[in-house]
Amino acid sequence: MTGIYRRTPKITDPGYIHLHKLSKLFKESVEKYLSKNTNNLMILDVGCGEKPYQAFFKGRYLFYIGIDITKKLPVDILCYSERLPFKFNCFDVCVCTQVLEHVEKPELVVSEISRTLKPGGFLFASTHGNWPVHDFPHDYHRWTDEGLRKLLNAFSKVEVYECPSPIASIIQLINIYIGETPKPKAKYLLVAIVNKLNPLWEILDKKIKGAPNLIANYFVVANK
Repeated sequence: MTGIYRRTPKITDPGYIHLHKLSKLFKESVEKYLSKNTNNLMILDVGCGEKPYQAFFKGRYLFYIGIDITKKLPVDILCYSERLPFKFNCFDVCVCTQVLEHVEKPELVVSEISRTLKPGGFLFASTHGNWPVHDFPHDYHRWTDEGLRKLLNAFSKVEVYECPSPIASIIQLINIYIGETPKPKAKYLLVAIVNKLNPLWEILDKKIKGAPNLIANYFVVANK
């Protein structure tokens, strides 16, 4: 399946820390909330891109439908996330990763997701907290944990996970800054710095407590 660089990022990737944490949380949440004994789930991936996390649902679904605004494989349906072309209560699971920061009206996207989810259905979502501007000019929002709870208040239960934690987020942001430097002469030195910083975050998390609440990314599980 496509998107393997997101599921299993290389430690040399400037985005390794948040991608590694997101992948771990996502996989664990699928195992926790979805029965292993089902193989007929209807799953919708909103803003699917390359459907990087479809592999986590292997053996559990009957249909896995991906929508996006760019028609390229493996997108199934071309449409906007604010106007989903589906009936009420038709999906068991919705996936929405790194999309909410790029839509002008995230509350409308969430409303559409809730509308198309069956009662008891799950939303697995991720979005940025503190992050550099990207995909300009279509980059509109940054979130906090309470902001996400408010956005998803129509759901009966919402769990918000730091992805990653504060110290790891600081290292992640440094790595992103290093990775986007425009100076090619510094390339090898910068890669070496990233390689040193990426393995440090788990060690520092255990050593440093009470870090400021600066979160690079969030993962959310919401139950309708």
